Amino acid sequence: TIGIILSSRQIDEDQGNAFIRGVYQALSQIQRQFEYSLNVQILETEDPLTSIRASEILSRNTNILAIIGPTENSSALAVAASGKDGSTPILLPSIDIDGIAELGESVYQMNSSLSLQGRYAARYAIDNLNLSTVAVLSPMDHFGRGLTDGFLAQADELGAEIVIVEWYSGIPTDISSQLIAIRNAAFELERKKPQTIKGEIIIDTSDNTFELSSNDFFDDENSNLKEEEIDSSKIILSTIDAIYLPIHLGDINYVASQFSAYGLETQIIGNSNWYNFDEINQEMIGPNLQGMVILTDYLYPQESQSSDKAFKLASNFESQEEKIMALNGYDITIFLGEHLLTAASRASIKRNLNTSSLSKGLSRNYSISSRHPRLDSSLFVMKYFKNSLILEGEFVDDSLFTSFKEVP
Repeated sequence: TIGIILSSRQIDEDQGNAFIRGVYQALSQIQRQFEYSLNVQILETEDPLTSIRASEILSRNTNILAIIGPTENSSALAVAASGKDGSTPILLPSIDIDGIAELGESVYQMNSSLSLQGRYAARYAIDNLNLSTVAVLSPMDHFGRGLTDGFLAQADELGAEIVIVEWYSGIPTDISSQLIAIRNAAFELERKKPQTIKGEIIIDTSDNTFELSSNDFFDDENSNLKEEEIDSSKIILSTIDAIYLPIHLGDINYVASQFSAYGLETQIIGNSNWYNFDEINQEMIGPNLQGMVILTDYLYPQESQSSDKAFKLASNFESQEEKIMALNGYDITIFLGEHLLTAASRASIKRNLNTSSLSKGLSRNYSISSRHPRLDSSLFVMKYFKNSLILEGEFVDDSLFTSFKEVP
């Protein structure tokens, strides 16, 4: 028997029901494939405190060999902290807070941490795309700082030039001051380049993002050249090679529409919250995001490694969030079921989990290694091109695999 802890709020909003539906689909698959039955006990909770109590109830039942959940960060953090010294393996399907897997030997973070996601993003931009000047525009909260700290640490280690880091608070309805600062930084890099602009630059009164002098772009000895007027607002700047642009869920429209207005020709590196077909494929957004790279823990049914099964399961649900939850419930249960095959106790399950190899699910892959104990270290790399997202590769335990070949 396995235990599952889910928030009543998620169940009321149908996401919890989708997760449970995925779990039961996996139980049927386990019985067909491995020819053994796996029972499940589900406890519904209201908040972090009741989640702790639920984990205690499940742990006291000696028939329950492992616990899945909760799926919310606050409750998952509470359960992980309270159960850090327990014997029952606790698999947290979607928590991304740094340090959770370090709380105890029974806590398994089945989702890559924020800092690891940021590090992989920097690795891909610098090592694989050969980009050398980078900037960051990020939310100024725990989420944004976790991603950004990982990105900056890896970028610094790899010798990239970190041009500017800008933060915003709350819903990004107006990030003009941050984008102005990034544009100014790009102009400063342009000014340092060999002379490429000849003539007098006339500042457009509607473009107050910077101050320019003709001397910034050519020497006095060339002042006899015929001058031509250049509208500063029309200058496209490409001096910043990459911008790391992590966002919160639901912020695509705010960020993409504003970013495109500031004439920054650069490689955008985004997190999984950009992974939304309905929003990025909008007529006023999609063309401005061509070539964008997204790093994500999961794949949608259309990119799934087993698309037929994924489509069949996801077709039972309408919203994107429900589809993701259903696939997550299925994959985490199959993963646990595979490790229960040769386990008769909680201790043997933990041994199996700690020595597991890469496990491929419908929408997620799981990789736990000695390099990242009890933490999933897999992450997909997607590229947005012509209204499609193309799977470029996957990070597994700090190595990048593209077309099934490891990239050093």
